[in-house]
Amino acid sequence: MDILVAVLLAVAFSILISVIQVKSSCGSKASYRACTLTGSFLLYLLILIIGNTATTLLASATITFAAAAKFAWFWYAFIGVFGFEILLKNMNLTFADRDVLSINDWITKARDNAVQSALEAQINLDEQVSQKLANDLLKLPEKELDTYIANMLGHDVLHRLQRNAKKQNVDFKLIKALFLAKQEPLKAVAITRARRR
Repeated sequence: MDILVAVLLAVAFSILISVIQVKSSCGSKASYRACTLTGSFLLYLLILIIGNTATTLLASATITFAAAAKFAWFWYAFIGVFGFEILLKNMNLTFADRDVLSINDWITKARDNAVQSALEAQINLDEQVSQKLANDLLKLPEKELDTYIANMLGHDVLHRLQRNAKKQNVDFKLIKALFLAKQEPLKAVAITRARRR
C-alpha cells in the first residue's frame, strides 16, 4: 500500500513541478491554461512522471524503513523525485568518448518546447478573446462605438483608424471594434456587459 501511495504522490509532485517550471519560464506572458493545455506540456509531464515513478519504485525497493515508520510512502516519493533530479544532473551515456545521451538535455528540450507551445497557445487564446469581444462590440450602434473609442483612446486614434480603413477598403466598424478589443480589452468587456443588462 505504501508503494502505491508513494507512486501517486510522485505523480502529483511531477504535475506540480512541471506546472511550476513551465509557468515560471513563461512568466506573465502566458496563463496557466495556455501553459498546461498543449501537447508539448503533456510530453514534458509524461517524461517527468515516468522518471519520478521509476526512481520512486527504485527507492521503495532499495530503502527499507522500520515497520513502525509512519509516512514511509512520503519518503519513498520524496527520495524518488529528488533522486530523479540528481540523476538528471549527473547521468550521461558515452560511447567512444562522446556523449551520446544526456537525459538532462532531453528534458530541458522538452521543457523549452512546452514553454514555446504555451506562448503560442496564449497568443491564440488572446486572439480568440479579441475576436469575440469585437463581435460583441459590433452590436453597438456605430456612433456609440466611436464615442467609446474617442473617449478611451482619443479622437486622433479614431481619425487615424478611419483614414487607414479608407485606404485599405475594409469594414471600418469592424476595424474599430477589433482595435478597441485589442487595446482596451477590460474596458471592452465592461462595455459589452453593460449593454447586456
